[in-house]
Formats: sequence, C-alpha cells, structure tokens
Amino acid sequence: MSILKNNNLFISFYADDTRFFHSISKIINGKSYFYSIYLSGIFYLLLKFRIPLNFNNKFLKNKTISTESINDIIKYEKIQNIFNEINLHNAAKKYIYIFNYLIQSKNINKLYLSGDTRLIIKAAEYAGKLNNCKIMYFEQGPFETSILDENGVNKDCSFRDVDFTPNNANINNVKNPKIKWINYLRVFDIVLYNLFNYKSDHLRNEVGYNLFKENSIKTRTRSMKYILLILQVPNDANMILNSPNFTRHIDILKWTYENIPKEYDLVVREHPKFIGRYETELYDYILSKNIVVDNMELCKSINDASLIVVNNSTVGIEAVFMNKKVVVLGDSYYDKIKCVFKYKKESTPKDFFEKAINSKLNNESGYSFINYLLENELIGFHFRDKNYNLNDKILIKKLTK
Repeated sequence: MSILKNNNLFISFYADDTRFFHSISKIINGKSYFYSIYLSGIFYLLLKFRIPLNFNNKFLKNKTISTESINDIIKYEKIQNIFNEINLHNAAKKYIYIFNYLIQSKNINKLYLSGDTRLIIKAAEYAGKLNNCKIMYFEQGPFETSILDENGVNKDCSFRDVDFTPNNANINNVKNPKIKWINYLRVFDIVLYNLFNYKSDHLRNEVGYNLFKENSIKTRTRSMKYILLILQVPNDANMILNSPNFTRHIDILKWTYENIPKEYDLVVREHPKFIGRYETELYDYILSKNIVVDNMELCKSINDASLIVVNNSTVGIEAVFMNKKVVVLGDSYYDKIKCVFKYKKESTPKDFFEKAINSKLNNESGYSFINYLLENELIGFHFRDKNYNLNDKILIKKLTK
C-alpha cells in the first residue's frame, strides 16, 4: 500500500525568511520540515523547538546526474569565479542526494524555496522535480509585500507574461508604516563568517562583504533637471543572472552618463545595504565627472527625477506606481508593461534615451499591472514585519493552490 505524500519541506537562508516559513507552516496541511543554510536560521528553529535537519555523506547513492544539470545548479556560484568548480560539482551532487533522501523518507510533496538561484536551492529544486513535488518559490515583493510563486522569482515569476485586465483605478498607498522584526540572530552569521573567518566551498560570505571598509564620497546639491540611476547589490542574482547587457555597476554608470542628453544631470543612488561599498573605480568615476550621489528620501528622489534608470531593481515598479518613466536595462518581471522602456543591444543608446525622455507618458498599463499584482500576487505583508496577517487572502490562495 502506497503512503500518502502530504508533507512540506521549507529551505531558507537566514532567520528572517526561516521565521516567515515557520509561520506559514502553521496554516498548511501535513508535517513540516525545515532546512536553513545559515546559522541564524538554524538557531531560530532551535528556539522554536523545531530541530533543523542536517545530514552527512552516509546518504550518498550511486545516481547519475547529467553534467548539464549540474552546470545549471552551480551557475550562480560559477559565474562569480570565486569557488573551485570541482568543489561546486561535488557540493551540488551531495545536496541532491540529501534532498532526494529527505523527500522520499519524509513523504514530502511540497517544497518551499527561498529564491531560485543558489546552489543549495537549485539542488533541492532538482530533487523535488525528480520526485514530482509541487514547488513554491519565495521572494520579497515591492511595496513591503511578499511573493510566493509556482514558477520562480524575479524574471521567472509566472506573472511576467500575464494577460491582465485594464484597470486604471487609483491605487491606494500600500506602504503603511509597520513594525519590523529585529533579526538579533544575525549576529551568529556575522561571528561565524567574519570574526572566525569561516570558509565555504560553495557559500559566499554575504554577511560581511567589505564589512569594515567603505569608500567615502560627498553628496552634492542636485540640479532641478536630472536622471536617477539606481544601483543594486553587486552579487545579487538579478545582477549576475538576469543582466544580459551589463555585469558591473561601473559599466552601467559609464554607459548611462555617456548616453543621456547633456542637458540632464545624472544622480546616482546606492543600494541602502551597500552604501560606500561598491568598487573603487565607480567612486573615482563619480568624482571625475562631478556626478551627484543621492542621499534624500527615495520617494522624493523618484518624484523629482525626469527619468528613472534601473537594471532590474524593484525600485522600477515603485517608480511606475509613482507615474514615472522607467528605463530597464536587464530582465525583470515588470519589463514587458508598455510604459516601461526596455533597452536592447540593437538600440542606439543616445536615441533610446531621447525617445524615453521625449515620449508621452501613458501609464494605464503600469497601473493596471500593479492593480493586478495587488489583487492576485502580492501577499499583504513583508517577511521582515514583526506581525503577519496569516489570514491574508492572497497568502491563503497561494497555499491552497
């Protein structure tokens, strides 16, 4: 007699996404098991009396996995060129065996994954598909929301190509002030990966990269006529995997500065978690060209700009919400709406910017897309909020699909 598969496996990175997964596990059917990649997530589970699952090589089996599949699993880490490729291959195989064993032994039929790009996540995804598991991918959404999607995250979200009904109704301000959860367990990650200088053959140190070293640059008074360039975290998956035109921020900066109309100043906004930590070459270029570095409140900076330039940051969709023209250089889930100007290499850069600036803004498709997201895709709380509304209708819909 076959055993009914009705259990869940949650795979997270840190304490904050582990906390989100642990919370939603309370309202779904079946037993739930958790695997956290970093120490903070493990300690969160221990404090909640949920023992995280850890394994060793005794579960390795003779199973042939194609080189093509392994290369897909290690793609994100391989592109960064900081890991030994043989070690990446070995790690990918071990995690596939681990998750395959776990899925089969614990009767797992649903996987909940944090993102869809890192080696451990991709290995779990591979094992899940081997066992015909339903997979849900988690990421933070725009407007202080969260996303659970059955197709993937970022450009792979199922709603990138959705046919949404025109809905030009006014959008309510969804950014209501919320109390954030203090991730005090993050200190364990910082201690392990920085003070103890822990090294991994497949995990990048993302909790202290340039922790004690920052480039300093003065901000200047901006002009009234400017184009706002949004920088992202350099090692983010969106920059590494979803950026067909550029691989470095310095290249984006130079290209933008050289091609925007001369009557506009360029204002650069750093990612709040990476202020002063980009490559020295970028700051040298900013100084040499007298480029303004933004230090104002984001909404004001967007509102005052003539044009917003992003690679694929969520700031792009927030700018659409604010009825602004947006240039998108990379791939994103919002890059196909009509009010967004998507750059393609065959375009002449200067002509492309002239067209974006001089075109008449028609944001009906942008408002309609955002209304569709708010009504169908965006869970009404952020995973770092202190309090969750587990009765959120979109959350319930996603969990019961």
